[in-house]
Amino acid sequence: IKRDSDIRTALAAGIDTFVVDNPDELRKFAKHRRQAGVLIRVAFRNLGAICDLSRKFGCDPAEVEPLIGLAESLDVRVRGGSRELRPKLRWVIARLAESYEERQLPRVAL
Repeated sequence: IKRDSDIRTALAAGIDTFVVDNPDELRKFAKHRRQAGVLIRVAFRNLGAICDLSRKFGCDPAEVEPLIGLAESLDVRVRGGSRELRPKLRWVIARLAESYEERQLPRVAL
């Protein structure tokens, strides 16, 4: 969880891109939308990992599109994309869902 003072300190140091994986974190950037942009962290299960960090970090692939919609409504920039990216993201999300099903991976519960 990022504190507003941490965001301001990072911005003052020239850091202008931040990682979010839930609506609460994304909302923190609404007041910094002119200076900051965000990357949406997506969780991918790795059943072979010694420590599966996908349970702690990242959103489920199905939550990406709603987060992008929230970012648009807050006028927060999602780095590396624009409204034109949204149809491509739908395609990516569909492919991720197919991959989960094909590999019989359990969904990440947040």
